[in-house]
Amino acid sequence: MTHAMAPQQPNEPVDPDDPILITEREAAKVLCISPRKLWDLRQQGDVPHIRLGRAVRYSRRDLAAWIDAQARSRGNKASTHG
Repeated sequence: MTHAMAPQQPNEPVDPDDPILITEREAAKVLCISPRKLWDLRQQGDVPHIRLGRAVRYSRRDLAAWIDAQARSRGNKASTHG
């Protein structure tokens, strides 16, 4: 069961039906990339993740913040080249 990722503000209550941490496969779906691409990004240290023993999980809130940062970064680069 996967849920669409909705960005949350830090003080917003967490929906009990919306898991705080998601699997690598779920995170890849949320980001619309392959699990292999997500693995590559994780290995490069580019995407925030959490290790729980041998399991790797992704915080919905951290992914939303990372997406926002990527969008701002890309927006800044695009404006400086034009």
